[in-house]
Amino acid sequence: MINEENSLRVPWGKYYPNGYKLDYPDTSLYNLVEKAAKECPNNIAYNYFGATSNYKTLIEDIEKCAKALKVLDIKKDDVITICMPNTPEALISFYAINKIGGVANMIHPLSAENEIKYYLEVSNSKMLITIDLAWTKVKNIIKDTKVEKTIVLSVKKSMPFILKTLFSLTKERKIEKPIYDINIITWDEFIEKGKEYEKETNVHTKGQDVATILYSGGTTGLAKGIVLTNLNFNAIAIQNLAACPLKPTDKCLSIMPIFHGFGLRYFNTHNVLFRCNCNYITKL
Repeated sequence: MINEENSLRVPWGKYYPNGYKLDYPDTSLYNLVEKAAKECPNNIAYNYFGATSNYKTLIEDIEKCAKALKVLDIKKDDVITICMPNTPEALISFYAINKIGGVANMIHPLSAENEIKYYLEVSNSKMLITIDLAWTKVKNIIKDTKVEKTIVLSVKKSMPFILKTLFSLTKERKIEKPIYDINIITWDEFIEKGKEYEKETNVHTKGQDVATILYSGGTTGLAKGIVLTNLNFNAIAIQNLAACPLKPTDKCLSIMPIFHGFGLRYFNTHNVLFRCNCNYITKL
Protein backbone atom coordinates (compact mmCIF):
# COMPACT_ATOMS: atom_id res chain seq x y z
CA MET A 1 0.00 0.00 0.00
CA ILE A 2 1.18 3.53 -0.79
CA ASN A 3 0.51 5.79 2.19
CA GLU A 4 0.39 9.58 2.02
CA GLU A 5 -0.59 12.15 4.65
CA ASN A 6 -1.40 15.74 3.82
CA SER A 7 0.56 17.98 6.16
CA LEU A 8 -1.52 21.02 5.19
CA ARG A 9 -4.45 21.49 7.57
CA VAL A 10 -7.50 23.11 5.98
CA PRO A 11 -10.87 23.98 7.56
CA TRP A 12 -12.86 21.57 5.39
CA GLY A 13 -10.67 18.63 6.37
CA LYS A 14 -12.92 17.86 9.35
CA TYR A 15 -15.67 16.86 6.91
CA TYR A 16 -13.56 14.08 5.35
CA PRO A 17 -14.55 10.69 6.84
CA ASN A 18 -10.94 9.46 6.86
CA GLY A 19 -9.29 12.74 7.69
CA TYR A 20 -6.15 13.46 5.66
CA LYS A 21 -4.76 9.97 5.49
CA LEU A 22 -5.52 7.66 2.58
CA ASP A 23 -4.03 4.33 1.56
CA TYR A 24 -3.51 3.84 -2.16
CA PRO A 25 -3.26 0.26 -3.45
CA ASP A 26 0.02 -0.32 -5.30
CA THR A 27 -1.58 -2.43 -7.99
CA SER A 28 -3.15 -2.37 -11.45
CA LEU A 29 -6.56 -1.03 -12.40
CA TYR A 30 -7.64 -4.53 -13.36
CA ASN A 31 -6.82 -5.98 -9.94
CA LEU A 32 -9.24 -3.50 -8.36
CA VAL A 33 -11.91 -4.48 -10.87
CA GLU A 34 -11.35 -8.12 -10.00
CA LYS A 35 -11.58 -7.33 -6.29
CA ALA A 36 -14.90 -5.55 -6.84
CA ALA A 37 -16.20 -8.52 -8.83
CA LYS A 38 -15.33 -10.96 -6.06
CA GLU A 39 -17.11 -8.81 -3.49
CA CYS A 40 -20.25 -8.21 -5.56
CA PRO A 41 -20.32 -10.72 -8.44
CA ASN A 42 -24.05 -10.42 -9.07
CA ASN A 43 -24.27 -6.62 -8.95
CA ILE A 44 -25.01 -4.95 -12.27
CA ALA A 45 -21.77 -3.47 -13.60
CA TYR A 46 -23.25 -1.52 -16.50
CA ASN A 47 -26.47 -0.80 -18.34
CA TYR A 48 -26.10 -0.17 -22.07
CA PHE A 49 -29.36 0.86 -23.74
CA GLY A 50 -31.16 -1.57 -21.44
CA ALA A 51 -28.71 -4.44 -21.92
CA THR A 52 -26.99 -5.21 -18.62
CA SER A 53 -24.01 -7.20 -17.36
CA ASN A 54 -23.05 -8.14 -13.82
CA TYR A 55 -19.51 -8.08 -12.45
CA LYS A 56 -18.99 -11.81 -12.82
CA THR A 57 -19.76 -11.61 -16.55
CA LEU A 58 -17.70 -8.45 -16.94
CA ILE A 59 -14.62 -10.21 -15.56
CA GLU A 60 -15.24 -13.18 -17.85
CA ASP A 61 -15.49 -10.86 -20.88
CA ILE A 62 -12.28 -9.06 -19.86
CA GLU A 63 -10.50 -12.41 -19.64
CA LYS A 64 -11.72 -13.42 -23.12
CA CYS A 65 -10.40 -10.16 -24.53
CA ALA A 66 -7.10 -10.51 -22.64
CA LYS A 67 -6.59 -13.97 -24.14
CA ALA A 68 -7.33 -12.64 -27.62
CA LEU A 69 -4.72 -9.91 -27.12
CA LYS A 70 -2.15 -12.49 -26.02
CA VAL A 71 -2.86 -14.68 -29.05
CA LEU A 72 -2.13 -11.65 -31.24
CA ASP A 73 1.24 -11.30 -29.49
CA ILE A 74 0.50 -8.22 -27.40
CA LYS A 75 3.12 -7.94 -24.64
CA LYS A 76 3.70 -5.81 -21.57
CA ASP A 77 4.11 -2.11 -22.44
CA ASP A 78 2.76 -2.56 -25.98
CA VAL A 79 0.37 0.24 -26.95
CA ILE A 80 -3.14 -0.54 -28.20
CA THR A 81 -5.31 2.31 -29.44
CA ILE A 82 -9.02 2.32 -28.55
CA CYS A 83 -11.00 4.54 -30.94
CA MET A 84 -14.47 4.02 -29.49
CA PRO A 85 -17.37 5.85 -27.84
CA ASN A 86 -18.89 4.57 -24.56
CA THR A 87 -19.57 0.92 -25.35
CA PRO A 88 -19.10 -2.22 -23.25
CA GLU A 89 -16.44 -3.46 -25.70
CA ALA A 90 -14.39 -0.30 -25.21
CA LEU A 91 -14.44 -0.77 -21.44
CA ILE A 92 -13.71 -4.48 -21.70
CA SER A 93 -10.77 -3.73 -24.00
CA PHE A 94 -9.43 -1.06 -21.65
CA TYR A 95 -9.27 -3.42 -18.67
CA ALA A 96 -8.07 -6.37 -20.73
CA ILE A 97 -5.16 -4.26 -21.98
CA ASN A 98 -4.41 -3.27 -18.39
CA LYS A 99 -4.60 -6.88 -17.24
CA ILE A 100 -1.87 -8.02 -19.64
CA GLY A 101 0.32 -5.00 -18.84
CA GLY A 102 -0.33 -3.08 -22.07
CA VAL A 103 -1.01 0.64 -22.50
CA ALA A 104 -4.42 1.84 -23.71
CA ASN A 105 -4.15 4.81 -26.09
CA MET A 106 -7.58 6.48 -25.92
CA ILE A 107 -8.64 8.62 -28.91
CA HIS A 108 -11.80 10.39 -30.06
CA PRO A 109 -13.60 8.37 -32.80
CA LEU A 110 -14.70 11.63 -34.49
CA SER A 111 -11.10 12.81 -34.85
CA ALA A 112 -10.03 13.90 -38.31
CA GLU A 113 -8.14 11.48 -40.53
CA ASN A 114 -4.77 13.18 -40.02
CA GLU A 115 -5.37 13.34 -36.25
CA ILE A 116 -6.00 9.60 -36.03
CA LYS A 117 -2.80 8.97 -37.95
CA TYR A 118 -0.90 11.29 -35.61
CA TYR A 119 -2.26 9.55 -32.48
CA LEU A 120 -1.30 6.14 -33.84
CA GLU A 121 2.18 7.28 -34.84
CA VAL A 122 3.10 9.32 -31.75
CA SER A 123 2.01 6.48 -29.44
CA ASN A 124 3.70 3.79 -31.57
CA SER A 125 0.48 1.75 -31.44
CA LYS A 126 0.71 -1.93 -32.30
CA MET A 127 -3.04 -2.55 -32.54
CA LEU A 128 -6.22 -0.55 -33.15
CA ILE A 129 -9.70 -1.31 -31.81
CA THR A 130 -12.13 0.98 -33.60
CA ILE A 131 -15.80 1.65 -34.14
CA ASP A 132 -16.95 1.04 -37.73
CA LEU A 133 -18.12 4.67 -37.97
CA ALA A 134 -14.46 5.71 -38.07
CA TRP A 135 -13.46 3.16 -40.70
CA THR A 136 -13.78 5.57 -43.65
CA LYS A 137 -10.97 7.63 -42.11
CA VAL A 138 -8.94 4.74 -40.69
CA LYS A 139 -8.69 2.87 -44.01
CA ASN A 140 -6.85 5.77 -45.63
CA ILE A 141 -4.04 6.00 -43.08
CA ILE A 142 -3.67 2.61 -41.40
CA LYS A 143 -1.06 1.33 -43.87
CA ASP A 144 1.16 4.31 -43.09
CA THR A 145 1.37 3.42 -39.40
CA LYS A 146 2.94 0.60 -37.37
CA VAL A 147 -0.46 -0.90 -36.52
CA GLU A 148 -0.36 -4.64 -37.18
CA LYS A 149 -3.97 -5.59 -36.41
CA THR A 150 -7.21 -3.62 -36.62
CA ILE A 151 -10.36 -4.78 -34.81
CA VAL A 152 -13.60 -3.25 -36.10
CA LEU A 153 -16.99 -3.35 -34.38
CA SER A 154 -20.29 -1.50 -34.21
CA VAL A 155 -21.97 0.32 -31.32
CA LYS A 156 -24.87 -2.11 -31.79
CA LYS A 157 -22.77 -5.10 -30.68
CA SER A 158 -24.09 -5.18 -27.09
CA MET A 159 -27.46 -3.53 -27.66
CA PRO A 160 -30.66 -5.39 -26.82
CA PHE A 161 -32.20 -7.25 -29.77
CA ILE A 162 -34.90 -4.77 -30.80
CA LEU A 163 -32.64 -1.74 -30.69
CA LYS A 164 -29.90 -3.66 -32.49
CA THR A 165 -32.34 -4.59 -35.28
CA LEU A 166 -33.58 -1.02 -35.65
CA PHE A 167 -30.03 0.28 -35.80
CA SER A 168 -29.18 -2.27 -38.52
CA LEU A 169 -32.15 -1.16 -40.61
CA THR A 170 -31.47 2.56 -40.27
CA LYS A 171 -28.10 4.07 -39.38
CA GLU A 172 -25.89 1.06 -40.04
CA ARG A 173 -26.85 0.99 -43.72
CA LYS A 174 -25.01 4.27 -44.23
CA ILE A 175 -21.74 3.05 -42.70
CA GLU A 176 -18.93 1.88 -44.98
CA LYS A 177 -17.85 -1.67 -44.16
CA PRO A 178 -14.22 -2.83 -44.19
CA ILE A 179 -12.90 -5.48 -46.52
CA TYR A 180 -11.73 -7.94 -43.89
CA ASP A 181 -8.46 -9.81 -44.23
CA ILE A 182 -5.75 -11.27 -42.01
CA ASN A 183 -4.92 -7.85 -40.52
CA ILE A 184 -8.44 -6.37 -40.34
CA ILE A 185 -10.89 -8.51 -38.40
CA THR A 186 -14.24 -8.26 -36.63
CA TRP A 187 -14.64 -8.17 -32.85
CA ASP A 188 -16.21 -11.63 -32.86
CA GLU A 189 -13.32 -13.09 -34.82
CA PHE A 190 -10.90 -11.37 -32.45
CA ILE A 191 -12.56 -12.86 -29.36
CA GLU A 192 -12.75 -16.28 -31.01
CA LYS A 193 -8.97 -16.27 -31.41
CA GLY A 194 -8.64 -15.98 -27.64
CA LYS A 195 -9.87 -19.54 -27.19
CA GLU A 196 -6.46 -20.70 -28.41
CA TYR A 197 -4.70 -19.17 -25.37
CA GLU A 198 -4.51 -21.30 -22.21
CA LYS A 199 -1.87 -19.53 -20.10
CA GLU A 200 -2.17 -16.89 -17.35
CA THR A 201 -3.05 -13.43 -18.66
CA ASN A 202 -2.69 -11.25 -15.55
CA VAL A 203 0.70 -9.53 -15.48
CA HIS A 204 0.08 -7.96 -12.01
CA THR A 205 1.57 -4.56 -12.78
CA LYS A 206 2.15 -1.99 -10.04
CA GLY A 207 1.03 1.56 -9.35
CA GLN A 208 3.89 3.23 -11.24
CA ASP A 209 3.33 1.22 -14.42
CA VAL A 210 1.75 3.15 -17.31
CA ALA A 211 -1.94 2.40 -17.80
CA THR A 212 -3.12 4.78 -20.51
CA ILE A 213 -2.41 7.72 -22.78
CA LEU A 214 -4.96 10.53 -23.09
CA TYR A 215 -4.62 13.65 -25.22
CA SER A 216 -4.75 17.37 -24.52
CA GLY A 217 -7.05 19.63 -26.51
CA GLY A 218 -4.26 20.89 -28.76
CA THR A 219 -5.29 24.54 -28.40
CA THR A 220 -1.68 25.75 -28.70
CA GLY A 221 -0.55 23.31 -31.38
CA LEU A 222 -0.58 19.55 -31.75
CA ALA A 223 -2.41 17.58 -29.07
CA LYS A 224 0.00 16.18 -26.50
CA GLY A 225 -0.14 12.64 -25.20
CA ILE A 226 -0.58 12.56 -21.41
CA VAL A 227 0.83 9.40 -19.85
CA LEU A 228 -1.10 8.19 -16.79
CA THR A 229 -0.19 5.35 -14.43
CA ASN A 230 -2.24 2.83 -12.50
CA LEU A 231 -1.63 4.92 -9.39
CA ASN A 232 -2.99 8.06 -11.05
CA PHE A 233 -6.35 6.37 -11.52
CA ASN A 234 -6.32 4.35 -8.30
CA ALA A 235 -5.49 7.41 -6.19
CA ILE A 236 -8.26 9.54 -7.63
CA ALA A 237 -10.69 6.65 -7.20
CA ILE A 238 -9.78 6.28 -3.51
CA GLN A 239 -10.06 10.06 -3.05
CA ASN A 240 -13.51 10.05 -4.63
CA LEU A 241 -14.55 7.13 -2.48
CA ALA A 242 -13.52 9.06 0.65
CA ALA A 243 -15.25 12.26 -0.42
CA CYS A 244 -18.44 10.69 -1.80
CA PRO A 245 -19.08 7.23 -0.33
CA LEU A 246 -21.72 5.72 -2.60
CA LYS A 247 -23.16 2.28 -1.93
CA PRO A 248 -23.07 -0.76 -4.25
CA THR A 249 -26.85 -0.43 -4.67
CA ASP A 250 -26.56 3.12 -6.01
CA LYS A 251 -26.78 3.93 -9.72
CA CYS A 252 -24.60 6.34 -11.73
CA LEU A 253 -25.08 7.93 -15.12
CA SER A 254 -21.97 8.08 -17.32
CA ILE A 255 -22.27 10.74 -20.02
CA MET A 256 -18.64 11.82 -20.38
CA PRO A 257 -16.76 9.82 -23.06
CA ILE A 258 -14.07 7.36 -21.99
CA PHE A 259 -11.50 8.93 -24.32
CA HIS A 260 -11.76 11.96 -22.01
CA GLY A 261 -9.87 11.97 -18.70
CA PHE A 262 -13.00 12.76 -16.69
CA GLY A 263 -15.05 10.07 -18.41
CA LEU A 264 -12.44 7.34 -18.02
CA ARG A 265 -11.82 8.23 -14.39
CA TYR A 266 -15.57 8.32 -13.77
CA PHE A 267 -16.00 4.73 -14.89
CA ASN A 268 -13.03 3.46 -12.92
CA THR A 269 -14.22 5.19 -9.76
CA HIS A 270 -17.99 4.88 -9.74
CA ASN A 271 -18.53 1.62 -11.53
CA VAL A 272 -15.56 -0.37 -10.27
CA LEU A 273 -14.67 0.79 -6.76
CA PHE A 274 -18.19 1.71 -5.74
CA ARG A 275 -19.44 -1.47 -7.42
CA CYS A 276 -22.45 0.46 -8.73
CA ASN A 277 -24.71 0.06 -11.72
CA CYS A 278 -23.32 2.49 -14.33
CA ASN A 279 -25.68 3.60 -17.09
CA TYR A 280 -23.88 4.43 -20.35
CA ILE A 281 -24.94 6.98 -22.92
CA THR A 282 -23.48 6.68 -26.43
CA LYS A 283 -24.20 9.33 -29.05
CA LEU A 284 -25.13 7.46 -32.23
